[in-house]
Amino acid sequence: MAKIKSVLFDDMTFCYECGRPDAECHHIFFGSYAKTPCTKRKLYIPLCYVCHKGNNGPHMNREKDLEYKMMAQEYYEEHIGTREEFMDEFGKNYL
Repeated sequence: MAKIKSVLFDDMTFCYECGRPDAECHHIFFGSYAKTPCTKRKLYIPLCYVCHKGNNGPHMNREKDLEYKMMAQEYYEEHIGTREEFMDEFGKNYL
């Protein structure tokens, strides 16, 4: 797999949740936001297969999904732009 860079994590090889190696890249925002703003802003999180696609992962657990979205928005507002700019790019305020 090509090296994926994230603004949130220096090392994308270990799972953020459990520390397992060989983590997958989770795009925090999906749909049209994943293709443009998420990719442009490099808002990714490393997750192993179980933490990514399992019952407690962001694809199955709404609370976990929101936790990651809030983390990304906090980063955005601290380092990239305003809340209004975030909402323009990602369509919603998560904080």
